Amino acid sequence: MTKTPKMQNETKRQIVHYLIGNAVILLFVGFLWAGFERAALISLLILILAIGYVIALYIKKKGSFTLLQEIVKHVERPHEKHFPGKPVFLFLIGAVIALAIFPQALAVLAAFIVLTYGDTIATLVGKYKGRITLVTNRTLEGTIAGIIISSIALAFIFPFSLAIPIATIGMLAEYIPINDNIGIPIVAGFAATLLI
Repeated sequence: MTKTPKMQNETKRQIVHYLIGNAVILLFVGFLWAGFERAALISLLILILAIGYVIALYIKKKGSFTLLQEIVKHVERPHEKHFPGKPVFLFLIGAVIALAIFPQALAVLAAFIVLTYGDTIATLVGKYKGRITLVTNRTLEGTIAGIIISSIALAFIFPFSLAIPIATIGMLAEYIPINDNIGIPIVAGFAATLLI
């Protein structure tokens, strides 16, 4: 199958999603390891959000911020042009919410893992190989792939008996009418909180 420019942009978008997710995971683990309070990481992410928002407004108004503008141009969907960098902004909001509402570090880590690995692969499989479309334009194939990859990633910190239900419940958040970057970490984090 030949990749259309739209599909190539979606692949680039998911690479950015994956890289940001891994950066957040590494920051979280690093902050834990260094003994920093969780509030320090929340503050850092809020600072990044604030700076990002100012840059997004600048790009929208002036249309020039060469490096970031080039990146944004290649990963945005058409309906996001009014808010440059919106997916990253929402990802970081989801991360801040998870950090703020889940006291258990493992629940936060589970939320980040399902969002980073499950959502990325679900989108790519859904876009490239999805045949059975369900509600909210999600595909059965994408959801199953997301559950499998999330389960494998979660199995590095949980037994499979916990990893599979956390991944499944977290990925089902794709079907609720809220942005995945916010819905998935909240639902996956709640699932982990209840199960661990």
